[in-house]
Amino acid sequence: MENRREELQKNIAKNIQYYRKQLNLTQLELAEILNYSDKSISKWERGEGIPDVFVLNKLAEVFHISINDLLSEKTKKIKKPKQTQLKPLIYVLIVWADFTIAYGLLKMFYPRDLFFPLWHLFIYPIPISGLIFFIFNLVWKKLPYIYLFLTVFIWGSALSLQLLFTTLPAHLFYIITTALYLLFMYITFYTMQYRKKRRK
Repeated sequence: MENRREELQKNIAKNIQYYRKQLNLTQLELAEILNYSDKSISKWERGEGIPDVFVLNKLAEVFHISINDLLSEKTKKIKKPKQTQLKPLIYVLIVWADFTIAYGLLKMFYPRDLFFPLWHLFIYPIPISGLIFFIFNLVWKKLPYIYLFLTVFIWGSALSLQLLFTTLPAHLFYIITTALYLLFMYITFYTMQYRKKRRK
C-alpha cells in the first residue's frame, strides 16, 4: 500500500511538471490559476505532497486531460486549442468598418473637410489594428507576431500624431518614436527571455 502511494505521488509530481511545461506555464502562473501559492506547486512537483481531489480535478481541467492521466505513469501530448489570427482580425475589421462609416457620413453631410482632411480617417485605424493584434499575440506568446504588430502600432501611432499635430516638426516625432520603438522592443524581448528562464 505504501509503495502504491509513493508511486502515485511520484507520477503526480512528474505529470504536473510535464503538463505545466506543455502549456508553457510557470509555477507562479499555474498557482494563480489554481488560487494556490507557487510554493505548493513546487512542493507537488518535487513529490513532497499530493494535491487534494478537488485540486487534482482542477489541474485536469487546466491541462485538458483526465484525472487518470495525472495519476498515470505514461504522459500524453496535450491538444492545445488552435490560436489563429482570425479572432483579432474580426476586431480589426470592426474598427476599420467604423472608421469607413464615419468617413462616409462626414463626406455626405460635410462635403468639405473639417479641421482635418477626411482621408486621415483611413490612417488612424492602423495603430489601433496593430495594438489589437499585439495584445492577442502577447497573450498567446507568439514572439515574431509580437514584434511585427508592436512595430505597426508604434510607427502607425507616430504617423497619426504627425497628421494630427502638423505644427510640430516631423523629425521630432520620428526621433521620439525611434527611441520609444527601441525601448519597447527591448522591454518585450527582455520580458519574454525572463519568462523563459523562469520556466522550470
